[in-house]
Amino acid sequence: MRYNIKEIEAKSVLQKSKLPESEYCINPYVGCLHGCVYCYARFMRRFTGHANENWGEFLDVKVNAPAVLEKQLRNLIKFTIRTFPVISYFYKFGISFFSDKFR
Repeated sequence: MRYNIKEIEAKSVLQKSKLPESEYCINPYVGCLHGCVYCYARFMRRFTGHANENWGEFLDVKVNAPAVLEKQLRNLIKFTIRTFPVISYFYKFGISFFSDKFR
């Protein structure tokens, strides 16, 4: 079997997740080299420029993933810090980091 492995530059690595186990997921690559018939992600090939390739025969490695992830996490932390001035209102309305309303 012949694999198509490419190195690509990523725009993002950290993605908001719709899975119940996690708020975010990290995707350091696109595709796979296993090709499991029960894989939930098989449909993704049509969105990645690999529509004519079999699932399990291609892998796009995001070579800049560590740097992109660091930048995304830094921006996420900035967003969190920028929201801190409204914390007094959280307490005023009964919404705090320890409140069931906030979770």
